[in-house]
Amino acid sequence: MVDEGGLRVHVAAVRKVLGDGREGNRFIISNPGRGYSFVAPVTREQLLEIPAPPPNRQARSGNLPALLTRVVGRDEIIETVVSRCSQHRLVTIVGPGGIGKTTVAIAAGEQMSASFVDGIWFVGLATLVDAALVPAAVEAALGMPSTGVDPLTALAAWSRDRHMLIVLDSCEHVAGATAAVAEAVLRAGPRVRILATSREPLRAEGEWLLRLPSLRVPSGTDRLSAAEALGYSAVQLFNERAVAAIDGFVLGDAHVPELLEICRGLDGMPLALELAAVQVHTLGIPGLAQGLTHRFDLLTRGRRTALPRQQTLRATMDWSYDLLPKVEKVVLRRLSFFRGTFAWRLLALLSATRRSAVSK
Repeated sequence: MVDEGGLRVHVAAVRKVLGDGREGNRFIISNPGRGYSFVAPVTREQLLEIPAPPPNRQARSGNLPALLTRVVGRDEIIETVVSRCSQHRLVTIVGPGGIGKTTVAIAAGEQMSASFVDGIWFVGLATLVDAALVPAAVEAALGMPSTGVDPLTALAAWSRDRHMLIVLDSCEHVAGATAAVAEAVLRAGPRVRILATSREPLRAEGEWLLRLPSLRVPSGTDRLSAAEALGYSAVQLFNERAVAAIDGFVLGDAHVPELLEICRGLDGMPLALELAAVQVHTLGIPGLAQGLTHRFDLLTRGRRTALPRQQTLRATMDWSYDLLPKVEKVVLRRLSFFRGTFAWRLLALLSATRRSAVSK
């Protein structure tokens, strides 16, 4: 109930807080028979409007996995990923198997963790065997409640008011379904961004590609000391993994030429370098360098907890080969006979393969 006595008490309290009557300032005046008026000058200011969070929803931190080892030689590319994600809503990191796409995506996500109110969500697609399960896999990773409606429709509705980053990892074998999910989510949620990793582009609307290069390897023939060689990221990674696997391992100047041969022979590929480093205890650097002519039989001791396709170099190559269309598999088998450059042969083989495919 509002009565005159209570009104006078509260108006008096407001006047006291405002300093009404002090130093000639007047804020509230009495208007007999009508009440009170606020009479101080009023001006309008442009203030940054912060949208209120949707009702009945709490901000969530996400499920981005933690990296258990230091990321070597990727600082610049990680900064590039962060920059691209701030400018574009769909960024895909593209590169061959074992190049470190997932590691770079997670490291970039860690740097962006404070930028998304609703968190950063990691969706691993490597184990999916059916592309139709992609929407359900994304739903499960986001912790969405089961609604019984079409997963793609539910994802779009769920994303509408979210401010989050979704990391879609290992999309190459389900690229079409992943592209459809990405487009549906981005259309529905204007504040959602997606960072994908794939061996090939998703070819989705609005996609920006970032090709991940190999780690740096010295290209010259100059003799380097161990300290100089460790200035190259491929050598740094090999050395760190060898130190972790072999107590007391120290890279000496005498073995630098052989180590550079290993790094060049493995094309600076992080996974291959890690698989090679754990073999130093058994073979030594000289024996490892000699054994790389049979690298698929040699590089077989990956992490026990890694995906099967990342436990050996052969499994990584098999995964990539199995994703190729039939015609490209034929071309690759024919090119495998040649060592070194084969640009002029490639055109002839492609032409012959296409004629053969058409005739069949």
